[in-house]
Amino acid sequence: MRAFSVLACLVVLLLALSSCGGSLYFPPVVEESIQQENAPPLVMEPRRFFHGMALPYPIGEYRFTPISREQSAEPKRSIKFIMSVDSVGEVVSVEAIRQEDSLYTNCYGDDLRTMQFEPGVANGRKTAMKLPVIAQIGVLGTTAELLFPVQRNRAVIETDLYWETFELNNVVLPEIKYFPSYHYKSKSRQSSNTHPFILYRLDLDEDGGVVSIESVVATCPAFAGQLQAAIGRGQYSPLVVAGMPIRSRNYLLVSFYPEVEYPTNPLKADSAADLGIFDQMRIRLFSDTVGLMAKPVPKKAWDGQVRSSNARILSETGHSTEAKIDSTGNAVAINVLPCTTRWRRGSVLTLPGAGSHGVRRILRSVSFYPALDFSGRSVPYVGLARLMAVDARTIRIWLDWLPEIVPPHETEGTTNQQVTGQP
Repeated sequence: MRAFSVLACLVVLLLALSSCGGSLYFPPVVEESIQQENAPPLVMEPRRFFHGMALPYPIGEYRFTPISREQSAEPKRSIKFIMSVDSVGEVVSVEAIRQEDSLYTNCYGDDLRTMQFEPGVANGRKTAMKLPVIAQIGVLGTTAELLFPVQRNRAVIETDLYWETFELNNVVLPEIKYFPSYHYKSKSRQSSNTHPFILYRLDLDEDGGVVSIESVVATCPAFAGQLQAAIGRGQYSPLVVAGMPIRSRNYLLVSFYPEVEYPTNPLKADSAADLGIFDQMRIRLFSDTVGLMAKPVPKKAWDGQVRSSNARILSETGHSTEAKIDSTGNAVAINVLPCTTRWRRGSVLTLPGAGSHGVRRILRSVSFYPALDFSGRSVPYVGLARLMAVDARTIRIWLDWLPEIVPPHETEGTTNQQVTGQP
């Protein structure tokens, strides 16, 4: 009876807090490293600790002063900078990575330095760390959305940003130095919106040698054994923490894009950046199952350009677009951000642009393989895209979440995707 009374009191307290807008504070949970021997074969939830290290995360609201109209009249854009957070969670410096982004860090730097963080941890002690941060700056500096390696709710949204933070703080993550050729042949035409894949657990020793390989999630298990042999012949660099190579547990994703030619060519680290988008993305090595396993990738051959009659109505400065790619790979919510400014009587007007409808039509014409979590489920994804007219019928598209692909110099008649329709 007493236990029931205590439980009833807790329920009443929770209801009271929710009704008055209050919230309960749950202190950070100190978790063991995923490298422990009794760890499950696949960790589905993000973990803050990695080989005794935990990354800082913000614990307060971010407030800023908008850039004045004289300083910015550009479309929404994404910039990246480095924040240094000390051992008590205070921001000591904000530095732009690219010189052209220094305008934004100079304007927002004072506000960013007022932020408070739960400090990083290394070897059981709070320590200073550097964080790469992505800021999506709105038109005329009126908004600034910040993406951190670990968000305020301790969730990991940008996996690449998360792992980049470790590399900024004396950790060298394992990499694929060489991956041999392998074959794949689908028995039937894919009816699903997702591409086939196999996720392996890959344990490496201090020299980068393969200790064990195990398939943990597979949509085409018949090829798991064949690929396991290829993984064993691959060459990898070891995990290095504080200058010391150590054993590590990793996860290797093999994505069977229909656009890849099979059998594949061997993959070499020194030439991977020169490959097309599908050859760059078909083999990925992760040090943990945190964040997303795969982000949306356009279907069909993709060189960053599309043919469209809508090119003629795009503005000279281009259009920035927030696009939500749903779990089926369709761009279902497209927020075309204003990109045109006009001075009038000492004030600046931000116009939606005549090409907004055309931009939505163009992006909806691009089909995607949807984002995937580490259980293999397709999930929605929101990213920033930028469209700009190359000529009267060719559009260049930058997808902020994917490696940049350099299109061919001569675009007429060579683009791989045909997009039609009138604005």
